[in-house]
Amino acid sequence: MRKILIIFTLLFPIIIFADVNSTYGPTAKTDQLWQIAIFVRPNASVSIAQTMAALKKINPNAFVGDKLKTGVMLQVPTLIEIKQIGFPAFARNDGVKAGNDAKKLQNLFLKLDEQYQNRTMAIAQQNLIMQKQITALKEQNIALQNTLNKLINYAWYTITGFLGLLLIIILVIKPKKQVIQDEEDEYDFMGSDEGIPAKLDLARAYLDMNDQNAAREVLDEITKQGNEQQQQEAQDLLKRIK
Repeated sequence: MRKILIIFTLLFPIIIFADVNSTYGPTAKTDQLWQIAIFVRPNASVSIAQTMAALKKINPNAFVGDKLKTGVMLQVPTLIEIKQIGFPAFARNDGVKAGNDAKKLQNLFLKLDEQYQNRTMAIAQQNLIMQKQITALKEQNIALQNTLNKLINYAWYTITGFLGLLLIIILVIKPKKQVIQDEEDEYDFMGSDEGIPAKLDLARAYLDMNDQNAAREVLDEITKQGNEQQQQEAQDLLKRIK
């Protein structure tokens, strides 16, 4: 990783300051002649060593000896100008070094590309696994939803059945209560012992209305059903009847 950062640091000024209009610059402290030659070389018909020599030839003021100055604009040689350069010893030696460095850089990029492809495949496999997990979760969710719907339906049917049964029980029990109430309503209060005082009052009312026959009937019943005191009162009232 450290080597990668160093290489990108070296190439960064080239990428930033390259001019498509046949100029390059301004140069930075990290710029190397062979790096610039690799970047500006028109095609493979000329070598990196020829491109380096052409750069030095058309930009003599950009160098102090063999050292590239910082902060200068370089004129990029044309293909024709580069082809006019032969193979001097210095260019050949520098070209070998540049070629070796370029080969190392190419191998590094190939290695990075392989790592990228492996990482991409690993991510794709992880994505596939996640998709399967999501599908499984969706299926579980559907199963849970179906189970919940069944439970809701079962609860609904149970409640409905219970309410129906309760309604039937109410309908069955209610008439029985009504029958009991009717029987209680039919209780003959006047014919019971509790009704004798009321009969005495009724006999007195008949006497006040001069309805002696009705009074006599009521008093006769009291003399048969009442206690001694009630019978005595009935006898006293009968004496009032002519």
